[in-house]
Amino acid sequence: MFSKLLSHAIFRRSVSIPRSSTIPHIQAPSKDPLFPFIYTSGRWVHRDKEQRALRRVDFQFQELCKKVLSLCSEASHIISYEKKEGGFNRVLIFLLNNGKRVVARLPTRVAGPSALTTNSEVATIAYVKSHTTIPVPHILAWSDDASNPIGSEYIIMKHVEGVQLQERWLTMSGSQYTRCVQSACMTMKQLAALEFPAYGSIYFENAPFDSTLKIPLSEGFCIGPHCSTTYWDRSASHTEKGLTVPAGPWKNLAAYASGLVANGHSKLPSTSSQIDLSRPSYFGTVKEHRNLLDLAQIILQKLITQPQIENASAPTLLHADLHARNIYVSDEDPTLITCLIDWQSSSIEPAFTYANDVPDFAAAPEDSPEEAASSHQPSLSEQDIKMQKVASYSNQAYEICMKAFIPKMRVARSVHQLLVRPFQYSNTSWRDSATALRQEFLDLAENWNHLGLVGKCPYRPTPEELAKHQEEHKAFEHVQELKLMLIELLRTNSDGWVPIECWEEVRRAHKKIFDLALETARKGEDESMTEKDVKELWPFDDCKS
Repeated sequence: MFSKLLSHAIFRRSVSIPRSSTIPHIQAPSKDPLFPFIYTSGRWVHRDKEQRALRRVDFQFQELCKKVLSLCSEASHIISYEKKEGGFNRVLIFLLNNGKRVVARLPTRVAGPSALTTNSEVATIAYVKSHTTIPVPHILAWSDDASNPIGSEYIIMKHVEGVQLQERWLTMSGSQYTRCVQSACMTMKQLAALEFPAYGSIYFENAPFDSTLKIPLSEGFCIGPHCSTTYWDRSASHTEKGLTVPAGPWKNLAAYASGLVANGHSKLPSTSSQIDLSRPSYFGTVKEHRNLLDLAQIILQKLITQPQIENASAPTLLHADLHARNIYVSDEDPTLITCLIDWQSSSIEPAFTYANDVPDFAAAPEDSPEEAASSHQPSLSEQDIKMQKVASYSNQAYEICMKAFIPKMRVARSVHQLLVRPFQYSNTSWRDSATALRQEFLDLAENWNHLGLVGKCPYRPTPEELAKHQEEHKAFEHVQELKLMLIELLRTNSDGWVPIECWEEVRRAHKKIFDLALETARKGEDESMTEKDVKELWPFDDCKS
């Protein structure tokens, strides 16, 4: 949702350029929404300063403009440019005097590890282009070395033909929806049919890291470390660790499972001074995390021997963010896909890790069409009811395609989520909390026999440990409930992002809600939350400053 919201943040400037000039000049001050170096389209009600700092991109704007013009010999100057801000990249769209548009994409610090992220995305696009018929971006130039004259990694591409699916979705006809979903699924079918010798990310064979981390693929390509943000801590409070982070590649499932645990260990603070003391106690101590990750190693190695997991573990490449904003379609016929963009962080994973992924345009509706039609809520318009039906049909079409046309995904989607979640959360425990990971182990233990698993579950907590966990899990659930409430009331998302035009209004509303929660706790009107609990568990920090 985060990147979806941010994808709407677009700024445009027409540039008057003297005859002697070929490139636009940046106008001060930096509060200018088109200022290319800083993030200007939103703020955060949680860790705002850090979030904006992570999205600053320092580069030589004039050099970038020169590079764009050098790639387009038929153009003599840039007429204007637009700035688009996503969750992970700065995108500039240049309009040239020959009527063509060129896209420059520069990664922010949260996009992933330096050099690896850009090299992998370009290599993945090239690999997909050479091994499938899926339409991908036409790359004009790229660099994974920030020491270049532009001063940043970059990808420069031709502007994609067609329109974003999210722009056409509301105006499509009935049959077009299911046919469009089928078209998207056929791209997934081609990707899932590709075979790989290992888990990791795709790179060019001359990628800038040690050859011991390269597993040969087809000519010109290799599989190297995962560059997904899941494996790399890119917060402002952590320094980049380079290739010392355990991120693969892994030749088999046992190595993959061990790698997840090692990656989780690598994210733990080395000293107590690095621990954020504002974190609620249910996040757990470093020692608790170490013990849990040691347990995760045993549990994951046990799970990979189970037929349900083993049969759904084929190394599989799928698009990491296959949503309507990243699918371009023909404006005349939106069932025809003209391009899939944004292959950043797409990697080769065990098929079962994709089992629960559903594109936003194929997500099941919250209510059935019948429930939506019978609803008496005044906000439910005829268009709302129509889109509820569209969501239902699209979801059904997606499920049918997964089962009928993609054997890997049919098997993967049959795996119970209780078996999958320990793999998904073992390397993110420090971010998500010890309580969250421990609960996954408890759920697995309680359902071990029901899931048809062989042997006994390695996790058997003592009554004292269970009682302590239950108390901590109550606090964890309180935070989730609070966050969901705030997301709805403030119209934000799980990160607390707010459009810049709503920032001051949302800040005031957030402060009022927080003050009301404190007052309610002081008066004892909510027995489940004391004033101390409110202060400790409140999920967003802006109201506390």
